[in-house]
Amino acid sequence: MSIIKVNSIQPASGTTVSITGLSLEGTDIVSGSSIATSEQGAIALTTNGVAATELDLGVKTDDSPQFTGINLGHASDTTLTRASSGDVNIEGNLVYRAGGTDVPVADGGTGASSLTDGGVLLGSGTGAITAMSVLADGEMIVGDGTTDPVAESGATLRTSIGVGTGNSPQFTGIELGHASDSTITRVSAGVIAVEGATVRTGTVGVDVGGTGATSLTDGGILLGSGTDAVTAMAVLADGEMIVGDGTTDPVAESGATLRTSIGVGTGDSPQLTGIELGHASDTTLTRASSGDVNIEGNIVYRAGGTDVPVTDGGTGASSLTDGGVLLGSGTGAITAMGVLGDGEMIVGDGTGDPVAESGATLRTSIGVGTGDSPQFTNLVLSGDLTVAGTRTELQVAHLNVEDLNITVASGSADSAAADGAGLTVAGASATFTYSHSGTKWNMNKPLDVTGNIDSDGLLTITGTGTSQFSSHLQAHCLGIGTSPSGTTGEIRAAADITAYYSSDERLKENIIPLTGALDKVNALTGVSFDWKKLNEEQKNTIHSHEGKDIGVIAQEVQAQYPELVTTRDHGYLAVDYQKLSVVLIEAVKELSNKVALLESKI
Repeated sequence: MSIIKVNSIQPASGTTVSITGLSLEGTDIVSGSSIATSEQGAIALTTNGVAATELDLGVKTDDSPQFTGINLGHASDTTLTRASSGDVNIEGNLVYRAGGTDVPVADGGTGASSLTDGGVLLGSGTGAITAMSVLADGEMIVGDGTTDPVAESGATLRTSIGVGTGNSPQFTGIELGHASDSTITRVSAGVIAVEGATVRTGTVGVDVGGTGATSLTDGGILLGSGTDAVTAMAVLADGEMIVGDGTTDPVAESGATLRTSIGVGTGDSPQLTGIELGHASDTTLTRASSGDVNIEGNIVYRAGGTDVPVTDGGTGASSLTDGGVLLGSGTGAITAMGVLGDGEMIVGDGTGDPVAESGATLRTSIGVGTGDSPQFTNLVLSGDLTVAGTRTELQVAHLNVEDLNITVASGSADSAAADGAGLTVAGASATFTYSHSGTKWNMNKPLDVTGNIDSDGLLTITGTGTSQFSSHLQAHCLGIGTSPSGTTGEIRAAADITAYYSSDERLKENIIPLTGALDKVNALTGVSFDWKKLNEEQKNTIHSHEGKDIGVIAQEVQAQYPELVTTRDHGYLAVDYQKLSVVLIEAVKELSNKVALLESKI
């Protein structure tokens, strides 16, 4: 076999390729020759400008050329050659492939085609990696620094790591955390040290934050004694207090001994010149007189003591007439007038104390005449007016009431007691009264409303005439000759509903006959069905239908005639069934035409 070496390949015009700088080892073709394509699988050679005979290279489509080697790129750095059956080399280095030679450790592989599942892997220089057997329960890997590590457990393992052979390992010392700051060592039997400081056992002394005692009296006051053990006093008896003398341990005292120590006398009723509360200069309690005390020199008023004067917020009196109107007197004690007689009022003159007056004297004082029927030019009341009697008459042309509400039958205990209350127009026999029966308002005259009526209540109109509304009427739902359903926007009628729709041709434009009505009707389905049960809220907002019914499917109608379907506020679809008759008319006409056509062919 020969090796072709080429310096460059340059494209020429058309399908011709020129190769220059050609050298074909094993032939007479030398460097400097050129080559050009001839027929398929053959080339024309020119050696040093002299035309040579065509050479068949054996690389036609039905040939199987064989090469000793193939140079890729530069001839000296990427040569592919055969290594053995199924293997190739690149520059003398074997190319590893699936199913071929295992990739050795030296080339980044394991050198093995299988490794024990769960086995710890061991290296062996450039030799193949090996796997230990799977570690048994409790085994650890231990090495000796010379050969492969081995699996050990139990006493053998403890011997290797230097913690004794028994099941209770023994340690010279234990390092916690960093080796130099938390070392636990044995001091003697039952005693250990942390960083050389003995960990106390038994009674903890005062010098290391303990009490130095193994038992303290329950409820006894504790006393210190330098670095000696803390001691406890006996439990204080009833009434005892702890008293010290500044030199030795305090003692428990009570009774006269205690009072002597604290300087309040020896008797059972201590006597104090004064008592200081808080700071000594601002709240001192002292004796004023028998039964009275002072606070900072000001007497403390008490029940049964001195009356609290007006200057200190009191009345200055110990008794006041029951029901008497009280009168002030500067800083003097408050006095009480006598109880007012029937019909008396308090009247003042601007100089002395007010007096009680009634009758003509009172009317004279207030300027309403002296008779028993007072007359007022104008009367303005800033408070409430209550008139007791069976009849009150206002003889005025116009009565203006600024109140927002007028209440009649205010004394009625219940609806029955208010029956018949209302308004009456004298001379016209016109009444607007409340009827307990049915709890409603009754009017015996027509009501002409030119404005709006806003009410949260219900309006019942009875009579044989016709009620007329010249304005718009909006209702939640409507029942004609029957009760309304309660469903928003629904109308029910006990008899026929007669209505005509505007349809005059003179009112219409863009008139286009319906086409394809028969096909669209065929796309619709007439069905019988049962209405799903709805809860009360759904009945009030969606529909009130129940039981079995017939109709069409709105979604099918919407697909054919969307103008006959609307989506209501609650999201459900509704069909204009009346206008479906127009579609049926055209569908029947189309069907009639088809029948006529078929008949004409018979």
